[in-house]
Parts: sequence; structure tokens; C-alpha cells
Amino acid sequence: MLFTEPTTRARVRGTLERQGYRIAQPDRLLEWVTGRRPHVLVVTGDDPPAQRARAAVMRAAPEAACVVLATDPTPGRYRELMETCTAVLPESAPQEDVAVAVAGAWRELSCLPRSAARALSGDGSTAPSPAVTVAPREAGWLRALADGATVAGLARTAGYSPREMYRLLSALYAQLGAAGRTEALLRADRLGLLSVTAPGPDASVPRPHPASSSRSVTS
Repeated sequence: MLFTEPTTRARVRGTLERQGYRIAQPDRLLEWVTGRRPHVLVVTGDDPPAQRARAAVMRAAPEAACVVLATDPTPGRYRELMETCTAVLPESAPQEDVAVAVAGAWRELSCLPRSAARALSGDGSTAPSPAVTVAPREAGWLRALADGATVAGLARTAGYSPREMYRLLSALYAQLGAAGRTEALLRADRLGLLSVTAPGPDASVPRPHPASSSRSVTS
């Protein structure tokens, strides 16, 4: 994994290999990740070098799913990381939880510890106004994100560029009185916006990549 001590790296690698993943640790990560089939990037640690490396990879390969094992993340840090990452766990998480997070990321499903979700739900931020209104299309986007869609995947199905999709979603989050995606989904759930079972045609969830022996994890 990126920027971690050897024991943690070996432990996580062993866990994923036992689950049937092929692990790659290329010397030139950006060259390796560009143009390859969908894969999962696992980053351990959340210090500035790891943050810069993760940001560079996500710019080079926005379709890659990213799982971050952060050191003692606060609710605010969880919120920030979930803006660009598929899953965030504390670095001390049990190895079986890491395997679950990677499996979910492979299928474009987001993962966050329940305790973190509860903390974000009750972190004291200003609640959205009861009078807030969300267009049906925007509610469909929220449902798609709650079902595990990535922003890049949602952009494809909605017909926008990833940058434009980020801009539209940021405006939607602000409309809900939320600072980011995770907080917006928690508030949308409280408002009943995620309970509708028929999302709009431009808010469908991208089909997950089929699991097979060819699945790979970048570390």
C-alpha cells in the first residue's frame, strides 16, 4: 500500500490475496494505472505524501475506485475523504472489514463505518430547512449515490462531464445544507428523499464490474 510501514502493508496484502485479488505494486504507479481496466487503489495512511499520491492517481484515472485506510480519522476527515474516495476505514480496522470494503469498491459501492455515519449524522451541523425542495432529477442523483454510484459513473449516465457533475452535486449538497456527499445523503435520508423506489432515467446506477479471477488491486 502507499506510504505505510511494512507490517501493515504485508498484512493487508495477504488478506486481499487470500480473497483472490491480484496485487500490483508498480514502481511507476501513474504510468501503470493509466489506460488499464477498472481496478481498486488501496491507500494506507493519510499523511500529506499519501494525500498527494492519491490525488495524482485519481486525476490520472478517475474511474479507479479508491479505498483509504486513514489514521484515526475524525468525522470531518471522513467527510472530506468520502468526496473522492469509494470507501474509508480507520487504519486499525479488522482485516475482514478491509476485504469487505475492497469487494464493495470493486462493485462501485461506497463503504463507511457505522460509527462514522452516526457521527456525521449528529455532528452538530446546521440542519436543512424543512422547506427545502429538490427536483426529481436531483433526487434521482441522490438515490443513485446512496445505492453506490460513483460521481464519474453518475456523470456518464446523466450525460455530463465529471467536472460538471461535481459542480452540480456540490450545488445540490449546499442546497441540503451539507458540506459534502456523505452528509448530504444522511440528510436526504432524513428528509425521505431516498425512499422513492423509481429513480429518474438519468440517475440509474452504473452496472458493477463483474467479479472474476482477473480482478486486480493496486497498492
